[in-house]
Amino acid sequence: MGSLLIAVIYLIFISLGLPDSLLGSGWPTMQVYFGVPSSYAGYVSMTISFMTIISALMSPKLISRIHTKWIVICSILLTIFGLCGFSISSKYWMLFIFAIPYGLGAGAIDSAINHYVANNYSGSVMNFLHCFYGVGAVISPNIMAAALKSLSLIHISEPTRRTPISYAVFCLKKKKKLNVRLINASEK
Repeated sequence: MGSLLIAVIYLIFISLGLPDSLLGSGWPTMQVYFGVPSSYAGYVSMTISFMTIISALMSPKLISRIHTKWIVICSILLTIFGLCGFSISSKYWMLFIFAIPYGLGAGAIDSAINHYVANNYSGSVMNFLHCFYGVGAVISPNIMAAALKSLSLIHISEPTRRTPISYAVFCLKKKKKLNVRLINASEK
């Protein structure tokens, strides 16, 4: 029973890490769909983070009053609701509505599971717990890429891959022109 519980806890942390990097990998397609600048992803991300912080700050009182399993169940439902809401959002402002339950759920489940593992297992289990969060965060962009490719939406985000290269080339050209001007100015 103990090893099954640890496996479920690790699975929870993999799934907790999955959506955290999806916004960044899906945003090039989303920004075209919503018709907003790329910087608007930061507002959604900040809303999620703010709700996660609020939830984490409320967690000690919740954990002392409610059993951990109920916090986990409610948090999973909030997170699922928020993620499903992201997928059905047809307007940019709707992302903010669904960021609230997603952030609250993510913060509560993170705090509750961390508290449970810290009280019932060794430090190495806690370290592995956070490693599995990283596993989820690392594999999620690949899942997003596969989903976009299978839906034939990847062509929308292709030009954004050239943007960092173009910007780097622009900066290098600008630096070269600046260096030439400085050399010419010092010779005069």
